[in-house]
Amino acid sequence: MHRFDDLDMKLLYELTQDGSISVPTLSKKLGINASVLYSRIKRLMKKKLIKKFTVEIDDSLLGIGVKASVGITEILSLKIQFIKNSWKRQKLFQFQKLLVGLIL
Repeated sequence: MHRFDDLDMKLLYELTQDGSISVPTLSKKLGINASVLYSRIKRLMKKKLIKKFTVEIDDSLLGIGVKASVGITEILSLKIQFIKNSWKRQKLFQFQKLLVGLIL
């Protein structure tokens, strides 16, 4: 596991708030030299903590009315819990179908 300091965490927070922020603007906001900040971003990308920079689109301007976004965390214990709960719901649904079939 990699270790990340307070500056890394502040940097990540700011990037999650606005991934399009320029390095000079961000360096002023954090009070850090721009070249140091640029190196930090590159290091976090190399360590795969930052996977990509992305864009959020206003779908309504494209005429798209309904959209669903689903996110699943990468934390293993939560993944396992999610899978177990999904399995339980599936079994419960199958059991309910069986009961309805018997009643009808």
